Amino acid sequence: MKTRSTMQGWTKIANGHYEHCNGHRVRKIGNVWSVSGPNKNDGYCYSTMWVAMQAAAKTSAEFVK
Repeated sequence: MKTRSTMQGWTKIANGHYEHCNGHRVRKIGNVWSVSGPNKNDGYCYSTMWVAMQAAAKTSAEFVK
């Protein structure tokens, strides 16, 4: 099983670049996803998009087959 973000509140700005309605941003840089915006995880990088989105804006995740 894989995990992915529900992407609630997220808007795609460009390829590999997403913004949350609260101002959090997640951007793909090389093989990692970087978090920026008004939160404690600003500047941190994560290996998957759903983990970065969860760290940035507490977006829930779902399991898929």
